[in-house]
Amino acid sequence: METRPRRYMGLGYRLAHMPWWAYVLVIIGVYLLGWLMRLTGIIPGH
Repeated sequence: METRPRRYMGLGYRLAHMPWWAYVLVIIGVYLLGWLMRLTGIIPGH
């Protein structure tokens, strides 16, 4: 039971101390994922 909160704290620490390019990659990845999902018809788009 002690390992789970520590793991989440480590993840939060890692997220808080990411370099700027890591945030850019995450944003691009999310954008591309949404575009692909719209293209394949998972998300109804125009």
